[in-house]
Amino acid sequence: MPNTTLDEDKATLLKIWLAMGGDKITLTNNTEDVSKWKGITVEIGRVTVIDSKMCNLSGVIPKEIGDLTSLIKINFYGNQLSGGIPKEIGNLTNLSILWLSYNQLSGIIPKEMGNLRSMTDLSFSANKLEGEIPSELKNCKKMIELSFRDNLHTGEVP
Repeated sequence: MPNTTLDEDKATLLKIWLAMGGDKITLTNNTEDVSKWKGITVEIGRVTVIDSKMCNLSGVIPKEIGDLTSLIKINFYGNQLSGGIPKEIGNLTNLSILWLSYNQLSGIIPKEMGNLRSMTDLSFSANKLEGEIPSELKNCKKMIELSFRDNLHTGEVP
């Protein structure tokens, strides 16, 4: 895995934000310092948190999200994100919190999410996700909170 810098994280964040219908000025607060961007936390020179709860985002979650490998928390709760959950999210092996509830996400939960062995809190409630919940989620042994309600899933929770 290549050594990613904060500048690369910054460029990736801009791609993600714009793909989700965000306004560049709203995110960056008109500053180049990514640690001062709205909802962004930086620790030890890497982006570790994206907290964009109820920010009126309306695009898709792009595959580039998987390039932010130091993320420990993503909060996209209460937006209008649509499309599928990219399988690249499975690259975020440090991720412990993923809140995607109350969006318009559709499709299946990617099996690659079973790679998220640090995951403690996973919430997909109130979307349009369907299909079986992937058995690979049983690999997430640290899971404390898991919420799938108000979707179109079939089968058992692993």
